[in-house]
Amino acid sequence: METIDLLKFCTKEEALGLTVLQNAYTNSLKRAGSESSSANLKNMSEAKRLLGEEKMRLEEKYKDDVNPVPTGPKWENFVNTPTKLVVLTFLQETGWEVKKSTFYDSHCATGKLKKNRNGVYTKTAVKKYAETWLVHGGLGTTVPEDDENLSRIKLQSEIARIDTAEERDRFKLEVERGKYIARDQMDRELAARAVVLDNGLDYLFRAFVHEMVALVGGDADKAPLLLDFCLKKKDEQLNLYANLEDFTVVMEEE
Repeated sequence: METIDLLKFCTKEEALGLTVLQNAYTNSLKRAGSESSSANLKNMSEAKRLLGEEKMRLEEKYKDDVNPVPTGPKWENFVNTPTKLVVLTFLQETGWEVKKSTFYDSHCATGKLKKNRNGVYTKTAVKKYAETWLVHGGLGTTVPEDDENLSRIKLQSEIARIDTAEERDRFKLEVERGKYIARDQMDRELAARAVVLDNGLDYLFRAFVHEMVALVGGDADKAPLLLDFCLKKKDEQLNLYANLEDFTVVMEEE
């Protein structure tokens, strides 16, 4: 029930408290709409909860005033009849909203209301038809299943939207706290480190190629060939590293 309707039945103290909660929720809703931060969404959710709890309490307290017992049709006055017009007249006079053309051409013609084997419209059949397909001025309307499903889908979509927004805000907060870094920033960092590694390996092979040859008792005159071989293999490995989009690192415990 809307807050403005509840205020008609509340005491002054209850009306003041309800108004404060309603204003708090309205303001939190505006803040969350302009800046959907995690804090704003949390405040909005809490304000909505408090307002809802207070409204439920007041609706329960004043339920006889808020939701008076509706006056329904007097089914005990219905008499089984073979005539459509008698049925239609009874329904209209007892508050059921149905037009003559709808009753004849749509509902009766399509079998929503049928006669029994004896060729009459029974009270049971007419009552079931009215409560299933018609709107009553005193009782309200039965929500069709399709509309009920649509409302449920809309509610689920709204919940999913709020959950997604909260998840996005949590992620933004974790990024601000340094838990994650941007992909392009990481790529630049890896590229810079690859350049440092490339230069370092070049220096390693050039500076120590003769020492490597001597270490294995080889031919020093062939040191340039060894250096060229090492540099080519190094370039091949770095090119492979640069072109890999996904890779697996296996770490074994010693």
